[in-house]
Amino acid sequence: MHVTTTGRTNSYVLNRQHLAAEHVLGLTQLRTRLADAIAEEVEQWDPSPLGLALFGSAARGTMTTKSDIDVFVVQPGDEFEDETPATDATYERWDEQLLGLSWLITEWTGNDARILEYSGREVSAARHSGFPLESVLVDIADHGMWIIGSSADLRPVPGADGRG
Repeated sequence: MHVTTTGRTNSYVLNRQHLAAEHVLGLTQLRTRLADAIAEEVEQWDPSPLGLALFGSAARGTMTTKSDIDVFVVQPGDEFEDETPATDATYERWDEQLLGLSWLITEWTGNDARILEYSGREVSAARHSGFPLESVLVDIADHGMWIIGSSADLRPVPGADGRG
């Protein structure tokens, strides 16, 4: 670090020539690297999730060594890819993918992963109900770090309650 003192204020600038500089910069990018690693993993899934977001401290960038990593996943629901009814094998594969992702996140970070899973039908029903969303869904919509989909996928549909 380079320190410059102006009056009673110190300003700090990273010494990019320092041998540890690239490692310090790498630490500042852990959240983005985690999101990229998750995206790369989930890109291989079959069936694919309709939505996926980090939420809680992982999304806010306030994780500690004791934090868990909260992951919101929207399952395609009863109908997986191309409108084919899901089979037991499809559900088993889906569950294996979720377990694998949870394990990988723990391996990558050293923090436990907690997956909150909703089906696409559950999300759609919540959006169209006319009732306020559950608080966890509001938090994900407002503060989630979306990897697949967007916060718009959780926002209530205007007029869905029949009142215009």
